Amino acid sequence: MLPEAELDQWQQAETRRRIAFWILRSDVYTSVLLSTRPILTADEFKMTFPRSDELWLNEQNLDAEGRLWAQRTEDSRTLQMPFSDLEAVWKYSQDPALFPRLTGQCLQGVDFANIEQENDHAKMNGTAISPLTNGQRYRKMDALHSDRSRLLQALEAWTNAVHASIARGDFVHHQDTPMSSTLLYHLSRLRLCAPLEDLHHISYRVADPRRFQTQVLRKVEAWRKSPYAPEAARQAWDVKTLIEEELKKPQENQARFNFLAFCCLHHSAVVLWTVAAAERSGSKSPSSGTFSTSRSEIETFLQECPRCSPC
Repeated sequence: MLPEAELDQWQQAETRRRIAFWILRSDVYTSVLLSTRPILTADEFKMTFPRSDELWLNEQNLDAEGRLWAQRTEDSRTLQMPFSDLEAVWKYSQDPALFPRLTGQCLQGVDFANIEQENDHAKMNGTAISPLTNGQRYRKMDALHSDRSRLLQALEAWTNAVHASIARGDFVHHQDTPMSSTLLYHLSRLRLCAPLEDLHHISYRVADPRRFQTQVLRKVEAWRKSPYAPEAARQAWDVKTLIEEELKKPQENQARFNFLAFCCLHHSAVVLWTVAAAERSGSKSPSSGTFSTSRSEIETFLQECPRCSPC
């Protein structure tokens, strides 16, 4: 095959890959902002990363043979794109009571290391997964522990990798990337430890308490007394601090905030508002003893929130 014809085939394949990649990014972005289930699943997803813009745009002005050689070199080291953990975040965040209801435990008190060891031992003995007659697989209750543990560990590994890249100076000219990655991490953690939709239900109707749904009030009260509440408050305060520190930088050095930043700030504010309201009412909860930020600091932030909004 002539180099020109082979190059044309590569360009067609790369065009399809890039279109698919942007569809995936749009799906991920929509899932994060609206807390909806991603359209794609891991079973449907098989794709490598798009090739570099330098190669795609032929910034070095290579001839056909030179471009083909560069493409083959890059193809040989391009990895399969890992599927996002957002579907797992969505699964657990849609029903925050799923884990304690089915296991009788709050996740914060679970010893993940022991669970992973037990699961590994069980798998070696063939007891962790049992086949069903319809070809599907049945997973025992301890899979809830290991799945949630794996998800949290993946989130931690992800944010650690981002911070390591920042320390190496990988994003000196791309400040938007680490900012969005860090915000996405905090938003995922918030969704995992706070019933955000229920908190917003109350905050939107606070002027007319008669519109509160009794079931939602009970769920939020139970959440407020759980160890999840102070963890959510810490994540929310981290979002506030992250955005606040970024806005203190000279404008030319600031990351560009997108709607993700507004979404994170919006959710963080309602978490902190709920914590402050509970403390104001004199209610005893784990948050008062394990979340060190005072109610007055939270209320100051909430009053200044419209002014410091990045959008």
